[in-house]
Amino acid sequence: MTDTLFAQEAEQGCLGAMLINAQAAARAFSVLESADDFVPEAHQVIFAAMLAIYQRNQPIDIITVTNELRARGKLEVAGNAGYIVALTTKPATAAHVLRYANIIAERALQRQLMAIGEELASKAATESQVAPLLDGISDRLFALRASSTVSERSAPMSQVVEGFYDWQWEVMAQPRQITGARLGIGSIDDRVGGFADWEIVLIKGEEKFGKTRLLRHSLLSTASLGMPVLVYVLEGNLTRWLQGCVAWLANVPAKLLDRGGQAAQTEQQQQRIADAMSKLPSLPVKVACNLRTVQAIQADILASWYSAKEKPVAVYIDYLQLLTAPQAGNRVEQIKAALEMMLAVNARTGMPIITASQVNKAEMTFYSSEAQHAASLVFQIERGPAGGQASSEQVRMSNEVRLLNTHKRYGPMLRPTELRAEWAEGRFYDIASEYDDGTSDAVRF
Repeated sequence: MTDTLFAQEAEQGCLGAMLINAQAAARAFSVLESADDFVPEAHQVIFAAMLAIYQRNQPIDIITVTNELRARGKLEVAGNAGYIVALTTKPATAAHVLRYANIIAERALQRQLMAIGEELASKAATESQVAPLLDGISDRLFALRASSTVSERSAPMSQVVEGFYDWQWEVMAQPRQITGARLGIGSIDDRVGGFADWEIVLIKGEEKFGKTRLLRHSLLSTASLGMPVLVYVLEGNLTRWLQGCVAWLANVPAKLLDRGGQAAQTEQQQQRIADAMSKLPSLPVKVACNLRTVQAIQADILASWYSAKEKPVAVYIDYLQLLTAPQAGNRVEQIKAALEMMLAVNARTGMPIITASQVNKAEMTFYSSEAQHAASLVFQIERGPAGGQASSEQVRMSNEVRLLNTHKRYGPMLRPTELRAEWAEGRFYDIASEYDDGTSDAVRF
């Protein structure tokens, strides 16, 4: 049986099941959205008639479909009533229809990809500018990907919960544990359970309050455990960012990596720096520092996701305000476009997007309020007075991180978490301390 013949039989089985079972029709419409998904014109006009009847909330059966085709002047194209009756004799049931519909959708996707490929080959031979051609093809490919994985139609609850119960029982049966990427602060990770089940994780704070340090601490804590991550460095240059990574891995102040810093290093620090520089290239991290637009970052994330043998567990974007959307008219629209991209990427891949948002008192900020509304988990850094004994190599600051639960998964907002920063290294450490009501731990970094 050839691949084409199998698709033809799938089309017949799908249409036949839709004619004899209302539930089968509803399931098919959740996957198939256009008559163009079918190959023979007869099947196209039959499906179009069924869709029109379905949208009028009328029953689909041999009589209603035949009458609809007759009213459209398409009954002969459909093979007359005899062919429609013959479709109902195919060995198909409501249980089978989703498998048939997915086969049809897959073949339709293949045909569209072939058409795009042929168009690309034709234009590539004649166009003088390649970049616009790539942009246009990329947009069509991502639109194709979205339409192949996301249905915008409503569906019965009986269909929506298919597969959900098995997942839910499995989740509840598992012991509580930290899964996916983590913040890298044990007491908070224990409470949150890791970032695997979140959509957007937002770290917000004023300028120079440590957002990048916290992002870097999170991604390095995750990658050091062997979990792949994607990182988009939008702020500053890559050299400085890598210096911060080496300082974190070596547990030394970043200034020891500047020009002349070697003279101030102890032998132990020299060894730790050498070990860190040896370890850094082996971390499962993919980094981009030259991407700025929402479209370019989305394209890179999806390309990395679909091509990776071991899927990344999180995407880090440092930071939200520096993302641009050329089609947006102002900063409000640009931030909204960035957030929409992040949610769309999460919906397709399941990867949480971990990013930062700047807040300042001058513009009490659209950035944080809009981003906080979209985020599923929000941390806010607030600075307190300097504290502790500052050595010549380390500057210590006292900060607070408020864990804001925008989805209320844990009930009331957790109390502020007390922090102390090994600021030059950007490392975070725990201390064991609880409030009287047990709502939060105190941690030190």
